[in-house]
Amino acid sequence: EQPSLDLRRYLAILIHRKWLLVFAVILALIAGLTETIRTTPIYRASAVVEAQPPATNLYGYQDVSANNTGGVTQNFAGDQIQVLKSDALAQRVAKDSKLSAKGAVGQANSAPSGFFEELGAQVMGWVALAQGRSLVAEASSEAPTDDPQAASQAAIEQEVRKYLKVEAIPLTNMLKLTIEDGDPRRAAELVNTVAKTYVTMNMERRFQGTTKTQTFYDTQVRKTRAELEDLERRLIAYARGKDLVNIDNLMEYNEKNFGQLQSQFFDAEQRFFQAEAKFDAMRASGGVGGGDFLNSPVIQQLKTRRGQLEDEYQFKLEVFLPDYPKMVQLRSQIDSIDRQIKEETGAITKAVEVAYEAARREKESLAQRVAKEREALMKIRDQTADYLALKREHVALQSVYDGLMNRIKEAGIVADVGVNNLSILDLAKVPSRPYKPNLQQNLAIALGAGLGIGVLLILLIEKLDDTVKTADEVEQLSGLPILGSIPFVGSGRPREGESTRQQLLDPKAPTGEAGRSLRTTLLFATAGGAPKVLHFTSSAPGEGKTTTTLTTALAFVRSGATVLCVDADLRNPSLHKVFDVPNGQGLSNYLVSDIQPAEIAQAAGLEGLFVITSGPIPPNPVELLASHKMAELLQLATRRFDYIFVDGPPVLGLADAPVLAGVTGATLFVVEPGQSRKAALLDSLKRLCSSQARVIGVVLQKVGRRGSGYGYGYGYGYGYGYGYKYNYQYMYGYGRKKRDLEPV
Repeated sequence: EQPSLDLRRYLAILIHRKWLLVFAVILALIAGLTETIRTTPIYRASAVVEAQPPATNLYGYQDVSANNTGGVTQNFAGDQIQVLKSDALAQRVAKDSKLSAKGAVGQANSAPSGFFEELGAQVMGWVALAQGRSLVAEASSEAPTDDPQAASQAAIEQEVRKYLKVEAIPLTNMLKLTIEDGDPRRAAELVNTVAKTYVTMNMERRFQGTTKTQTFYDTQVRKTRAELEDLERRLIAYARGKDLVNIDNLMEYNEKNFGQLQSQFFDAEQRFFQAEAKFDAMRASGGVGGGDFLNSPVIQQLKTRRGQLEDEYQFKLEVFLPDYPKMVQLRSQIDSIDRQIKEETGAITKAVEVAYEAARREKESLAQRVAKEREALMKIRDQTADYLALKREHVALQSVYDGLMNRIKEAGIVADVGVNNLSILDLAKVPSRPYKPNLQQNLAIALGAGLGIGVLLILLIEKLDDTVKTADEVEQLSGLPILGSIPFVGSGRPREGESTRQQLLDPKAPTGEAGRSLRTTLLFATAGGAPKVLHFTSSAPGEGKTTTTLTTALAFVRSGATVLCVDADLRNPSLHKVFDVPNGQGLSNYLVSDIQPAEIAQAAGLEGLFVITSGPIPPNPVELLASHKMAELLQLATRRFDYIFVDGPPVLGLADAPVLAGVTGATLFVVEPGQSRKAALLDSLKRLCSSQARVIGVVLQKVGRRGSGYGYGYGYGYGYGYGYKYNYQYMYGYGRKKRDLEPV
């Protein structure tokens, strides 16, 4: 599975190395406080100026000094900021200012006021030296020294250009002017001088711009007036030469008359088309199929009557002969109606022909009149073309002249009003306290820097630390299950005067509960239950093998089993110290002599618990442990005891542990988080596996001890109601009490 971000692990890392983080923060705060104390106080003075865009309409008159589109620039605030930073303004401020060059901003701010400023000045000095020039000489050459007043003005001008800061206040037309100086009164006076000079210069520019505009308009008006008078004289002369009187009314009358004739011609032409269509339809139908025939009521009545007589004639023809008087009379009536229909049709045809001919003549007549009127109109236009061109030129020039007159009047009025679009809202006051250094800000920055540096150091140390710290790491490295974890012996709160051995033997202590948990896990570790002979080992000394052996043995004894603890560490034995029994005769005596096992087994002071100490330390422990007598001892012990726990030596650097692992048949590996190294753990397991050892699992030891890893989730919080008050934080391995007892 891909590793995920474990926030609890990183929290445990920070808590585990909290003192390093605290040290980094304290050191950073001290550095920030020192820098604040050493920094020269700097005061800030600010003035606020309102910069409204030039008004496009002032008291109903156009502001002609606003030479931009609509009177408003696209970026007015940006333009004003550049004006405030210009050399012209700085020179004007230096000229109008009554301040002297002594104690100026440059002197107050140019001197390094802290460690970092001193370092920067030193670096700049090195750069200048490398370039073959002197910063002092360069600074002194900026202003002449012969004239004191000129030198003072040059110094103030340099101060304004260098230290004046201008910023636009968002969503307003306000500009904030700021100057920082070591002298609070000087800073306020200088920024106020800048604001007043800025407003005055703007007023002068507006007045000068209005005056120049007014002068320009006067010149243009005189020139335009002369051109207009000349054009009027030419118009009069042309009209007199062509004998043109009231040309405008004549053109209007002819154009109106021509338009009316054109409209009448279009109507007549429409009527002609309709009459022509009706006439053509009548001729195509032979005079009987046209609409006028079909819609004629007389023809319709005659046709109806004829149909009735024809029906009657046919009906009677079945009875009478055609020459019968009654039949002859009916035929005569039918013939009479046919003659009437023919006469009515001829009359309608004649009316259509007459209407068609009338429409044709009307169209032709109007066409002739329109052509004649068009020719007359074109003739008049040809005669007045030059006159109209002169007339249009006169109208355009008259419009220009009127506009110039309006502008010159507006310019004069605006110049007399003298309204400034810039105004000072707030003058700077003498600051009562320094702007820099800011103790709170510096301490906040130092705190953040200290936290960042501390966290980086912790992560760096954590990256370099190759010890295992959590059960997850142990499981991933070893591939073995975690069968249990035993808290540090001193992680609880023992009674006053209670020793380490007494705390281990106390069933109500955290180690007792850890032993019972480990016993339960061992019962299910193999198919046959807990191994009869169990070997305890670790990668290096001091990782808690003896404590784990004793804790496990006590848990099995309290469950009613008989347990034999064998101290097989023939190089650095410790079981006799824990049980407080003599070590004059033990395992080494049995392996080199004919002593019986019963002679070296000792009662441990607890019913069902026996111990075989190491005995005198031999010169060749590996040969003794690999002898057949060691295997015989364990075989005999399995007949007498329920379980045999062998406390062996560490794996690395010795051959004892692999030998014991092969003899015992089951090995339990002990790991101390925060102490056991990953490489040592892997090498130890490799050696055990190469000797065909059967490693059934891992036990975490000394959980909760300072420096023993993070161990969150592997401690114990038991003991509620047992008479002890254990610190809850050790339940997660985040701390330890001040009075820790040394491990066994």
